[in-house]
Parts: sequence; structure tokens; C-alpha cells
Amino acid sequence: MLVVFGLGVLLAFVSGDARFLLLKNSFVTGAVGLVFLATVLWGTPLSVAASQSFQPARRDEIRRDYDDDPDARHGHRVSSTVWGAVLLLESLVRVPLVYLLPVSVMVGVGEAMSVAAFAGLITWNIWYVKRATVRAAAGSDRPGSAQPDAAQPGAARPGSAQPE
Repeated sequence: MLVVFGLGVLLAFVSGDARFLLLKNSFVTGAVGLVFLATVLWGTPLSVAASQSFQPARRDEIRRDYDDDPDARHGHRVSSTVWGAVLLLESLVRVPLVYLLPVSVMVGVGEAMSVAAFAGLITWNIWYVKRATVRAAAGSDRPGSAQPDAAQPGAARPGSAQPE
């Protein structure tokens, strides 16, 4: 990420265009959104790595839950899809605004858009985890139900067999 930032600053000085610096933010945000979406389709969703980085003591447990629990896999796929789609959408909305608004206005608008996107995503993620936790707790009373993993988005959704 630091390399992308440094390259953006260097190119902005070479081009002398202030709008390029504003566009750089869109490209970085869009690229991160695409990575979130790509990891849903190929490999392990980026939300697994994010969960592991926020909870290093549970790193192995989080991976094991993802590998063994279809509900945890579903939750991580949903979470990564939502994060990826929102980040990509935010970057796509920002690009035309860079050219439609004065640079001095777009600096503030761009920051406000970033803050709103991340605040919305974090709020949604908290809600999604709480909802999954409640659903898992309600289903854990049933014989043979899986134990909930409250820290994982959508970790346990009893009775919701999702085709993988």
C-alpha cells in the first residue's frame, strides 16, 4: 500500500495535476474493493485475514472455523462481498466527481465519502455479526446444532444450509 501511495505522489508531481492525486485515492479504493471481491471467488475471503489480524490470539481458530463450518464460510463470503462492492462503488462514484467539482471542494467531498463508506461498512459489519450471533444462539438449543462463533460475521446460521 505504501508503494502505491508513493507512486501516486511521484506521478502527481511529474504530471503536475492535482486531480491525479484525487484520482489516486479512487484507484486504491477500487483496487482494494476488487481484491475483496476476487477473494470471494478465488481463495479465502479477505475478511478471514482481517478477522485474524484483529484477533491474533484466535488466528488458528478463525481459520479452522472457516475451513470446517459452512456457516462461517458463508458469513465471510457475504462480508467480503459487501466490503468489496461498497469500496468499488465508492471509487466509481468518486471518479466523475473529481472532474465535476473544483479541486478544493473535492478534497473535502472525497474525505467525507471515504469516512462515510468506512463508517457504514463498520456499522454494517457489527450489525451482521450481532445478528449471526443471535441466530446461532437461538439455534444452539437444538440437538446437533453447531456451536456459534460470535466473532465471525455470519458464523453460525442454523438451518440455513448454503450451497457452496
